[in-house]
Amino acid sequence: HTSAQASSFGDCFSSANMSIAFTVGVATPSSSIVQRALSTPDVSAVTSSASQTRASPVQATHSSSALVGGAAAGVAVGELEGAASAAAASTRAAGLARVARRAGGGEVDYLPSQSKTADGSISLEQPVVWNGTKGTVRWIGNVKFAGGEWIGVELAQPQGMHNGTVLGVPYFQTSPKCGTFATAAQLQVNGSPPPAASASSPPAAATTAPASTLPTSASGASGAPLAFICATSAHVSSDQLISKGPRTDADKGTPHAASLPIYKQGPASFGAWSCTEGGFPVPGRKTTEIFYILEGEGFLTDADGTPHCFREGDFVVLPKGWSGRWDILKPIHKVWAVNDHAAVLTPEESRRAIVNTPQSFEMSQLKLKGPRNADWGEPEDYSKGLWKAGPTNVGSWACTEGGFLGSPNRPTTEWFYVLEGVCFLTNLDGSSRRIAAGDTVILPKGWSGRWDVIEPIRKVWVVISH
Repeated sequence: HTSAQASSFGDCFSSANMSIAFTVGVATPSSSIVQRALSTPDVSAVTSSASQTRASPVQATHSSSALVGGAAAGVAVGELEGAASAAAASTRAAGLARVARRAGGGEVDYLPSQSKTADGSISLEQPVVWNGTKGTVRWIGNVKFAGGEWIGVELAQPQGMHNGTVLGVPYFQTSPKCGTFATAAQLQVNGSPPPAASASSPPAAATTAPASTLPTSASGASGAPLAFICATSAHVSSDQLISKGPRTDADKGTPHAASLPIYKQGPASFGAWSCTEGGFPVPGRKTTEIFYILEGEGFLTDADGTPHCFREGDFVVLPKGWSGRWDILKPIHKVWAVNDHAAVLTPEESRRAIVNTPQSFEMSQLKLKGPRNADWGEPEDYSKGLWKAGPTNVGSWACTEGGFLGSPNRPTTEWFYVLEGVCFLTNLDGSSRRIAAGDTVILPKGWSGRWDVIEPIRKVWVVISH
C-alpha cells in the first residue's frame, strides 16, 4: 500500500470488528470522472446508482434485430438523454432556441411524428411493453440521433432515461425519466412477444435468471452470435452464494467459504466468493486469479513473509505459482476472474501477491489515450496497466460519453468490474442492456458489439488470451 495507507497494517491488526454479516459491497470511487458540462440546457441528467433495481441481474440476451453500423442502431439510444456529448452545432442552436421559447412561455417545436410504423404493426397511442414496463407510443419516425425508424414510448413508471427530449431535440413530452426510444423489435404489443422474437430467441429484456440457470456459455442457438454476460451486485450478493462449508485447510479459526460461478470459457472462469474470519496456507497456486474486493479486510502473506494488507476497493492479483497464506480479519466478499493457463510464470512474476489500492487506479492516475473512432459524441479513452504476465493482462480504463463499435470478433476474453458511470452494451443481434456501477461484465472471446457511454465510465479489467 502507499504511504498514505501505511496505517492500514496497524488498522488490520487492531481491528476489533469481527462481524460476519455480509452486505452487498459496492466500492465508492475514490475519484469521480469530471463530468462535462451539458451543452444543451434542456437535456435531463441521467443518474447512476449501483443500488437501482434492474430487470435482469444476470443476462446473456439474444434477439433477431440486427446491429447496424453507425449511430447506435439496434440499441435503445433514446437512453442517450444523459450523454453530455457534442451534438451538431445546428442541433445545439435549435435546442437553445427551444429552451428560450419555453422559458418565455413560447410553444415548443416538437418534431413531427408518423401515425404508424412503416410496416403498420405499431400506431400512435398504442399500449406497448418495453423492458417489462408498460407504456404508450407517443412518437414514430426518423430521429436525429440515429438512422432508421424509432418509436418513442411514454412509460408508466420512471424506468426510462429522458422526458421525450433527446440531445436537445423535443420529440414528445413525458415526466422525467418516463421516456425511451426503441425499435419495433424491442417492444411487446398487446402482451405478445416482439415481432422478431421466437421461442428460441427471447426478447432483449430477459427476465431475472436464478443462480441455477446461470449461463455457462455465451453462445445462443446454433450459429447465433455470442452475447456478453452481466452480473449485477444483487446477483453476486452474499445471500446468492452457495455455501462450501468450513475450509479443511484452515490453521487459524474456522473460516467458512461460499461461492457462485458466473461464466466459463476455455481456461477462463469467473464468479464470486466469500469467506469468514480465519487463516489458511496456499502452497503453489495452479492458476492466476484476479479479484476485486467488495468488502472485507485482512492479509495476504508471501512465502518469504512479506505481508500485503487488503481491504474493500482493492484490486488483487495472485499469480500462478504463488505460495503464501490468507489471514482474513473481517469477512471478505469478492468477484473474481481465474485464468487456468498452461504458461509457467517466472519466479519473479509469481513470488508476490499484488494488491492495487483504489488510489493506484483512480482517474488522475490514468493516461489519456486520445479520442475513439465514434459515431456520436467525442469519447476519449484513459487507461493504465496494473500487471501483465503470460496470457493475463490487468488494468484500469475510463471513457467519456459517446458511441462506438467494440473490437469485432474479440480475440480475447475480457472481465471487468464497473467502478462508476453508465453505458449500454449491445450485442451483434441488437439486444442490449444498461451497465452501471457495481456490475460485473464478461465480453467473451468472439464477441462483437458496440458501446454507448451515457455517463463517463471507469472500470478495472482483466484480459485473458486463449
